Amino acid sequence: MAEPNPNVKRRKDAPYKLDELIAFKIPYYVGPLVTPEEQAQNKENVFAWMKRKAAGPITPWNFDEKVDRMESANRFIRRMTTKDTYLFGEDVLPAESMIYEKFVVLNELNNLKINGRHLSLKDKQDIYNDLFKQQKTVSIKALQNYYVTKKKAATAPTVGGLADPKKFLSSLSTYIDFKNMFGERVNDPQFQENLEQIVEWSTIFEDRGIFKAKLQALGWLSEKQIQQLVAKRYKGWGRLSKKLLTGLKNAEGYSILDEMWRSTENFMQIQSRPEFAALIQQANEKQFEGNDPNNVWENIENILGDAYTSPQNKKAIRQVVKVVQDIEKAVGNPPEKIAIEFTREAAANPQRTQSRLRTLEKLYESAEEVVDAGLTAELAEFKENKHVLSDKYYLCFTQLGRDVYTGDRIRLDQLNDYDVDHILPQSFIKDDSLDNRVLTIRAVNNGKSDNVPVELFGKKMSSFWRRLLDNGMISKRKYNNLITDPDNISKYAQKGFINRQLVETSQVIKLTANILNGIYDKDTEIIEVPAKMNSQMRKMFDLVKVREVNDYHHAFDAYLTIFIGNYLYKCYPKLRPYFVYDNFKKFGNKEDIGHKRFNFLGKIERDKKVVAPETGEILWSNVAPNETIKQIKKVYDYKFMLTSHETYTKHGALFNQTIYSAKASKTMIPIKNDRPTKLYGGYSGNEDAYMSIIRLSDKKKTYKVVGISMRDASKLKAYENNAHEEYLKKLKEVIEQQFLDSGKKTKADFEIVIPKVNYHQRMQDGTKQFRIGSSKYVHNTKQLVLSEKTLKAIRNNKQYNGDAEKDLINAFDEILTIVNDSFSIFDIRSFRKKLNESRDKFVSLPVEDTKEKSKVIKGKRETLKQILIALHANGTSQDIPQLGLKSFGKMVKTGGLTLSENTVLIHQSPSGLFERKIKLSDL
Repeated sequence: MAEPNPNVKRRKDAPYKLDELIAFKIPYYVGPLVTPEEQAQNKENVFAWMKRKAAGPITPWNFDEKVDRMESANRFIRRMTTKDTYLFGEDVLPAESMIYEKFVVLNELNNLKINGRHLSLKDKQDIYNDLFKQQKTVSIKALQNYYVTKKKAATAPTVGGLADPKKFLSSLSTYIDFKNMFGERVNDPQFQENLEQIVEWSTIFEDRGIFKAKLQALGWLSEKQIQQLVAKRYKGWGRLSKKLLTGLKNAEGYSILDEMWRSTENFMQIQSRPEFAALIQQANEKQFEGNDPNNVWENIENILGDAYTSPQNKKAIRQVVKVVQDIEKAVGNPPEKIAIEFTREAAANPQRTQSRLRTLEKLYESAEEVVDAGLTAELAEFKENKHVLSDKYYLCFTQLGRDVYTGDRIRLDQLNDYDVDHILPQSFIKDDSLDNRVLTIRAVNNGKSDNVPVELFGKKMSSFWRRLLDNGMISKRKYNNLITDPDNISKYAQKGFINRQLVETSQVIKLTANILNGIYDKDTEIIEVPAKMNSQMRKMFDLVKVREVNDYHHAFDAYLTIFIGNYLYKCYPKLRPYFVYDNFKKFGNKEDIGHKRFNFLGKIERDKKVVAPETGEILWSNVAPNETIKQIKKVYDYKFMLTSHETYTKHGALFNQTIYSAKASKTMIPIKNDRPTKLYGGYSGNEDAYMSIIRLSDKKKTYKVVGISMRDASKLKAYENNAHEEYLKKLKEVIEQQFLDSGKKTKADFEIVIPKVNYHQRMQDGTKQFRIGSSKYVHNTKQLVLSEKTLKAIRNNKQYNGDAEKDLINAFDEILTIVNDSFSIFDIRSFRKKLNESRDKFVSLPVEDTKEKSKVIKGKRETLKQILIALHANGTSQDIPQLGLKSFGKMVKTGGLTLSENTVLIHQSPSGLFERKIKLSDL
């Protein structure tokens, strides 16, 4: 940018233009500097974070007279920091704030385990005062020495529950800094707010001159202290706000941070207490107060703008709201209940085996006096040979190589004779975690049935279980499960079991529930369904999910979520505070909830009939003719369900960002207008923002899809909203240039039928249904539906016990029949014909993947999954060399997409319940 001409004089009160201000490098520039009148006329130029000292035009000469530079800079930085994870719109604390550092230290201490047990309250507070307040880094060795010297422990204890095996990650470093600078003032309540401000200013103001001015304004700091603070730079931001940690008070007047100090519970446990959960929700509901009820989306965007969650989650929440509103429009009234469940894919963790090995190595090192030398050698062999540490092996090592129920030694070479058993039976609680599973000989497991270990083996094995706990081999929760008698559990334990089964802790769920609650107020009850219950229902009734087949599993999961939510609501009215949003009730410690079983879907599997206690309504029946499972399986077998896809235009890079050399055999775009590609090389291709549909003036009246590049779209944007005719004129020039660039000698004769077509626009041309993937690609929209028997053969789950060879060939034939009957879109590039011709190759494949001479040969089962991925209703393709199929499912037309006059554009509402069809020939 050119520097302003120093010879040109201007009035001192004349507002500068944006480019002039940048050229002058005005410090802490906070937006277009305009007059108040101009601000009133153009609200887009108003910045709420700029604080004025006085009205009037702002110029470089009067900047500090008109603008509070320090407060504006403070607000500007605060505007860009993330917001609290739990409280919408609340600014997070600096990471090195004394409040936030105290929170992090207490949270780490409350998770700490000494000799397998959590700290006592006194030990926790002593460690905080004697170690953390005295040194900035607290090592594990320092903690062990502290126990020996101050706590008079006979030997150095084992330390667990920390992320770093050598030291604590948390520190009270700012407290120690301030103690050295200010002495006892660091503990004086009247100085706490100032000290927190100092850390915030230090974090915000990189310019130490501003920081120094802010410090001088406090009035009580000495010059030496100011110099010390200016020399020190605090950095980074936390994830929680001051209001959340210290501002929300329960009935006793204690905050979350207070409770973390006066109890041994961690943050997650305390914030989920009914009293704090209610306070958090009430604070969030205030975000909707004063909002325009007729402008729902503005309110939602305000909430999401301040929400601490990923862009993907924000997009998902927007889609949820759109679908709910669409259904409300179709039904004609607000929903009575909304059941929500946030599905999380079980991502494979490639580090799991190594993490387990490392964990066991540390445990064995710290407890070598109780670990058999042979077992240590076995573990070393696992590490050396990089064997997979499966659940059975891991449980065996954590049980010190002994049967947890009998105490007999386990032989690793006979591990097939042992079962992984649920400590607390499935009929009591649905818990598949390692904390509820142990390894025992099969005969003992069969004899245990639905009994609990403490009844059958407690007298003999309780001391062994205690030894496992004391040496960190098992968790406190696992130990409690081993000694729990369901007939004699405490009321406190009851609440713990209910919490683990019914309370949804996902912040995305809570954010979604809060937004829906803000839209529908108290008219709609929102039920939060734990994701694991969906999976439990599928397993109970063998409702197989094969994601590769179609998208209907999403709809069926939603149906199960609604069924489970309604079932819980009606079957367990006393427990609604645990899973119904905005339905809080604090259960007293003396109150008996009256539950002895905590598998809340167990009644469905166990009882012939389940009746709602309040109304007598039959919620579940296994008695003909009212068999509930028949209705569920009827939905599961639906051959057609509504599906919809969001359409969009692209934004971002104008073209492929890789710069190719002049020698590359590609059609390239110049790096700059004055740099020909033959000399300087260039970019490989345009990125299209959207497409247009034109009608060629040929004999056939051909309709053609053409792409509009990002570069051209940015130029056209100026005309799009305000000058439609001019926009169409410029658009036609862009398309004409495309024809010339493609080698045409003269401009093509055409008319623009649809100026703007988004990606994923749904269309139907004859029997072909597809979505636009680009000006050259289409995506299949036809959903494949297979029989239950075929799904089970492909999934090969535990319930499947058929003839795999025969069933997989039948599955291939079933897929072929459906493709030949209704997947005419796969005639593009002769995919349908090629799939038919590949049958003999498929039949010759082995059932499972095999390895021959270091080469992996795909089996029938894996090959079917590849075929299903390519047939899926999306743009995915697959190379399937074992069938001779290359880029199977890649629907590309190199000459560009052409459409017939009978092609119909289908515009769908978010739920797919409403649609509008437009035929090209009618335009």
